[in-house]
Amino acid sequence: GPSTPGSSYVLLHHVMGGIGEREGAWGYVEGGMGSVSNAIARSAIAAGATIKTDAGVEEINVKDNKVCGVTLHDGTVVESNLVLSNATPKVTFQDILDSSLLPKEYLTHIKTIDYTSPVFKLNVAMDKIPSFRGHPNGPGETAGPQHQGTIHLNSESTSMVDKAFADACQAYLVTGRSWR
Repeated sequence: GPSTPGSSYVLLHHVMGGIGEREGAWGYVEGGMGSVSNAIARSAIAAGATIKTDAGVEEINVKDNKVCGVTLHDGTVVESNLVLSNATPKVTFQDILDSSLLPKEYLTHIKTIDYTSPVFKLNVAMDKIPSFRGHPNGPGETAGPQHQGTIHLNSESTSMVDKAFADACQAYLVTGRSWR
């Protein structure tokens, strides 16, 4: 809940964000986040990279303490002196790389990464601009300052959010069912 130590980070992240000179402003990638991946792929291919998709990696191959490629699940060996992984550090450094090659202190850090997150974000497409009782839309239903930020639903007070958090925790304790 909001009173949990560290939870203010999420709010701080939203408040401190910005685009160019506009603090608190947020932007969305035209075409969605997939267009970022596509742009990176086009740039990599233009620089001579080969991209394989739907090709799971079984192992990162190492010879004389240097990466020399990967072996795919189907047994195909792809030779390369550089391997980029989009997997988590746990998968990359514990599952597909021989972890005995890593310094023990580094491996300890990898093993203690906590991947859980209490955050949920939902972007909603609407058929018209929302009108708020406290700040109704002007003539012509044009966007106003009240539409230029994040809208938090059912969070009119910190105590309300704390109660919702406590209720969710209680439901888990009673039912034993997790929402994860």
